[in-house]
Amino acid sequence: MGSTVLYLGPTGTYTHQAAHNLFGDDVVYTQKSTIRDVFESLSPGQIGVVPKENSTFGAVVEMYDCLRDTSRPYFVRGVTALSIQHCLLVRKGTRLEDIDCIMSHEQALGQCSGYIRQHFPNATTKKTRSTAAAAQELLHSPRAAAICSKLCATLVEDTVILEEGVQDIKDNYTRFFIITTSECTAIPPIPSAEQTIALLRLTGPISKCLAALELDITSIDRRPSLTGSPFQDTYFLEVFLPDAKMARHQIDNALERVRNTGAEIDLVGLWTSV
Repeated sequence: MGSTVLYLGPTGTYTHQAAHNLFGDDVVYTQKSTIRDVFESLSPGQIGVVPKENSTFGAVVEMYDCLRDTSRPYFVRGVTALSIQHCLLVRKGTRLEDIDCIMSHEQALGQCSGYIRQHFPNATTKKTRSTAAAAQELLHSPRAAAICSKLCATLVEDTVILEEGVQDIKDNYTRFFIITTSECTAIPPIPSAEQTIALLRLTGPISKCLAALELDITSIDRRPSLTGSPFQDTYFLEVFLPDAKMARHQIDNALERVRNTGAEIDLVGLWTSV
């Protein structure tokens, strides 16, 4: 039996598709109801796949809220991306003019907000735990529509796709983190390259810390800190390390320099990237 991979379910979510594209049929898949469930259910030796950010709608807040929790060990081992092409799914017999509610995960609703405003100005929107969960709710909502993947139409009975490609931006992508409880957890081989990316979790004065870091930063995300004074933030920095062989040495030195400023900083991810 292969590794166990936890993912945001149910079957048919984009996270499920991203995980399957990466690991194929060589692992055992276990679906979880929310991103937080993936994090909190992750046991030593298991792998989790969670959405990180979308090219249209930005960071997945719930994922970063979980990753900022220092009471549990998590480590990002890799990243994968998936093209996100949304469909408008309804129960058979439902017409466009019948729809009075649009359901989906908040990310999908955001990625399709322009489409919704233009075509359903009077409809309400309902956030669900995932896109596939929205598709399943159609069984109890005859006047609603779900924004989800094309795959969901084959998984939920008595549904039909009314429109495809309803996202506002045609080239719409989501990146997903591959997480474990330890940097040492064995994972199936994933595509690699000679360039290395590290993910750092930082709480402290950002300008002073960035000066001490002395590394090329490719992205910064921010969430309110769970400790310290009100309005103090936790930052997540992705840094680029061009020489994979020297990556760990560079990171260790950078962490020491930042800690010498009095800030709190940890390495919470390390992976190779093209």
